Amino acid sequence: MQNTSLNVASKLPRGLVELYLLINAQADALAVPYLVIGATARDIILHHGFGAVIERGTRDVDFAIQLKVGNSLRSLRLNCLRMVLKLMKQKRTN
Repeated sequence: MQNTSLNVASKLPRGLVELYLLINAQADALAVPYLVIGATARDIILHHGFGAVIERGTRDVDFAIQLKVGNSLRSLRLNCLRMVLKLMKQKRTN
């Protein structure tokens, strides 16, 4: 079987890999599956993976998150906010 995975981590804009790592860590901790969707998902495959020329109107990142329990969304959101605040505090002290 042929491996069709693309490793584009070194090609992504600064901060994007870190964002994905943050979301992944928090989602994994809560066993919450997610998927990157929208224009960012398209860009990762077509532009960063295959070199297609693209034009972006925005720089947002969309995630689809599958939740079974209402508290999972609250927990995921709080965990992500805590991580962002921690990172912001670290940047201010450096």
